[in-house]
Amino acid sequence: MTARRSAATDDGFTLIELLVSVAILGLILLPVSNAFIGVLRNVDATSARMVASHSAQLSATYFAQDVAGVGVHDYTASGAPMATSVLTSGDAGSTCGDGGTGATVRFLSDAYDNTVSPPALHRAVVSWAVVTVAGDNQMVRSRCVDGSLVSQLTLAQNVVGSPAVTCSSTCDALPLPQTVRLSFSVAPPSAALYAISLTGDRRQT
Repeated sequence: MTARRSAATDDGFTLIELLVSVAILGLILLPVSNAFIGVLRNVDATSARMVASHSAQLSATYFAQDVAGVGVHDYTASGAPMATSVLTSGDAGSTCGDGGTGATVRFLSDAYDNTVSPPALHRAVVSWAVVTVAGDNQMVRSRCVDGSLVSQLTLAQNVVGSPAVTCSSTCDALPLPQTVRLSFSVAPPSAALYAISLTGDRRQT
């Protein structure tokens, strides 16, 4: 009898023992799996916020540069005074990369070609516009010289709502505003809404 009983116990696990083991394993793995999923979600959210932060920094650099260079002169007038150079409504014949519609703001400036003598004067236009690409709203910066597109760069993706432009004085008027601000928000996947606020000061006189 003893030999038979030992042989039976050496054959392996019984069905009940196997079921108990599976149940215990499930109890252990469930919280571990939930914790792992939570970690992955946090990684995704952190990565998305890092991308949004990089977009904000890149946008801030270009915006400050664009506002600093604002200013076209009216060379048909005595003394070549400044002309309206910040456009938030209409295009005044100064479209660039946006088809004349949808631009949030355009900055106008004089551009000189120093490769010829005497230097040739051109008009440069920088347009900041929300452009929809494959269902994604993107903040796109375009630069044109005499109406020809020179460069175009996507600065931010997942833009939501309507960007707002404010100026230290009336944007579309003279005297030119000293400070221009642009605010918009992005909604990265798996991350909270990220607000971007850009400020630039005019240097041209």
